[in-house]
Amino acid sequence: MIYPRLDRVQQLLLSIALSIPSIACHAYSETDLFSDIPEIVSATRISQDISEVPVSTTVITQELIQASGAIDIADLLKLVPGFQVYTPNANKYAVTYHGASGEFPRNLDVRINGRPVYIPLLSTVAWNTLGISISDIQRIEVVRGSNVPSYGSNALMGAINIITKNPIEQPSSQITTTVGSQGKRDITTAFNGKVNDLYYRVSLGHEQNNGFDFQQDGENLNLGNIHLVFTPSLYDSIDFTAGFNNGTMVIGDGGNQGELREFQDREHFSHFQHLQWNRIIDEKNELNTQLYHNYLELKTQSYPTSELLNDPGLIQLNGQLA
Repeated sequence: MIYPRLDRVQQLLLSIALSIPSIACHAYSETDLFSDIPEIVSATRISQDISEVPVSTTVITQELIQASGAIDIADLLKLVPGFQVYTPNANKYAVTYHGASGEFPRNLDVRINGRPVYIPLLSTVAWNTLGISISDIQRIEVVRGSNVPSYGSNALMGAINIITKNPIEQPSSQITTTVGSQGKRDITTAFNGKVNDLYYRVSLGHEQNNGFDFQQDGENLNLGNIHLVFTPSLYDSIDFTAGFNNGTMVIGDGGNQGELREFQDREHFSHFQHLQWNRIIDEKNELNTQLYHNYLELKTQSYPTSELLNDPGLIQLNGQLA
């Protein structure tokens, strides 16, 4: 019998054709059909598969957070379609949707585990006073557009829900450090553990930098938080989180040299408490109750009129009044 002789090109095509079935059988298996579809709660305030959510939603997962290389929470929102993130100064972030710019962008509701951190007085969010670091985040759910009436008028442009790591799902401890230019020095440590039916996670951090070289608007702050999860029964879960954030950030408008208003130190102190109880009634119903408290204090240095005018008479008068 005479066998036809194949040239090199035909041999290469034949080998590729023979290898395709083996590649396909190793790429997929029956377990892929039973993989979990991510569930989110930010769209309608009830747990739903992301494929069934009736609004445009983006989920920034833990894998994406680690791969992004971001060092600030606001930087992660650059990954969301239609979102813009910019810095009025080195440590002051502004986040907006579809170009609604400004130093204090409005109508974008931001929550942490369902607890609102939107400041009605400033109509914005102070991103450096949240009391959590980027290493505390498990995922971020972003509802894009105005289809979030369940969050009220502050969510006209959308809603952001930052979900922190659960001590039940994060049994290990970790230490994270970041060193970079402009005097960037960050360190965060987290400890996890369990006592009977109580799971806990404690996180402490320090962040500092010198700001931009031409503006010298640096930052120095300390933060910490604790997350407790108590499961007294199979159907009940009690979550308690608390934290603080205090430090100093240099703000200013970059005016002429020598002006008192050019750069000023703004001190801030914030703390929060959040208690949440969840009970599963049956396979289709559950009860969720939460209580929270937010506190934020901002301070900037003030100057008396006598010092601004350099008037000896006013200085003497102020001394007598004091």
